[in-house]
Amino acid sequence: MTSLTSSDRARPIPDGVFTQHQADRPSPCLFLAGGASFQRKKVWDGLEASGYIVSRFTEPAALLAAISATPPDAILCEVPAEPEPVFELLNQLAELESDACVILLGPEIGADQVARCLKDGAFDYLTAPATASRVLDALRKGLLNRQAFQAVRDLSGQLAQVNA
Repeated sequence: MTSLTSSDRARPIPDGVFTQHQADRPSPCLFLAGGASFQRKKVWDGLEASGYIVSRFTEPAALLAAISATPPDAILCEVPAEPEPVFELLNQLAELESDACVILLGPEIGADQVARCLKDGAFDYLTAPATASRVLDALRKGLLNRQAFQAVRDLSGQLAQVNA
């Protein structure tokens, strides 16, 4: 008898369950946060070519101001060798109640630090250098996860109104 794991029994969510038709949906807004050399990576050109609207930020204050003015769908953030500024950013995003999908890219920082990033609100941590396909895959999965979260939150709000 073969033992099934939970992933063997899980059914994938079909494309389109949490999304509108591509023609009806605006292009995802993506904020890039990191230093000048991070901003010049060719992988970001591929994201723009894939239809993402990309805005670039080198200063955390400018990033946070932009998030308050125009919430992005996703944030791709460079992680420095000492990740403390990223933890501060994740805490500030939580204070803003941002539901942006946050994907971090940086050096190997160890399992405990990566776990802290995920606990503090990041969707994924990619070790640099990450391939374009890996970044696109993480972004696609993160945006689907974000849409599912928003759908559940909206349904929960509707349920609360009905029950009131």
